[in-house]
Amino acid sequence: MKQFVSLLIALICSLTLLAQDYAKGAKVEILWSGSWYKGFIKEVKGDSYKISYDGWTSSWDEWVGKDRLRFPGTAAASKQAKQAAAAAMSVVQKESVPGVAGANPMAGRWEATVTNGYKGDKLFFTVSADGKRVTNVVFKGYWKDPTLGLALVEHLNPPNPFPVTKGAFGAVQQVETARMWWEFTGVFTSPTAAEGSYRAAYAGGVNDTYKLKWTAKRLGK
Repeated sequence: MKQFVSLLIALICSLTLLAQDYAKGAKVEILWSGSWYKGFIKEVKGDSYKISYDGWTSSWDEWVGKDRLRFPGTAAASKQAKQAAAAAMSVVQKESVPGVAGANPMAGRWEATVTNGYKGDKLFFTVSADGKRVTNVVFKGYWKDPTLGLALVEHLNPPNPFPVTKGAFGAVQQVETARMWWEFTGVFTSPTAAEGSYRAAYAGGVNDTYKLKWTAKRLGK
């Protein structure tokens, strides 16, 4: 009985979410790559809504449907929104492991310093317990923006792990629906040190970090 009630509540929430109308100027949350981001409605055309993300330039404005919108504070996502998230996270990945063999890395959290970037760019990533995957790649820094010159990059990190082979890793990931592209390569020069390159780009290079060189050390578990 409790399961039935829970399912009924979830269904009602989903139907309510689909029935909502979003007016011009309304504060909303927008689904992008599996996460919800704050923004507002700039224009409305039928069932399409032009949104702007809070803290992002107009180059990130896009037209979305109700399946990617919810009012702030709405915790339940509709079935359509979940399907949209799955579609948005469809990743094309091409592996290209560096030819140089490296060391077996220690598991844990790593921090990388970018040597040719802007304003103290940083990279963070995690090596899995078995040492066979690089996960949770986070770039904290800037890229070239056609409007602003330099713009802070936030929440735009490669979605998939990078397999480690013979102490090295390298792959290009592309989320076609979001027009995002990443290239991340590295070699573990010792169990606690690594070096490599990173690049992130949007819309074929409209926004681009360009190829950044980094050196990293293990922070711990």
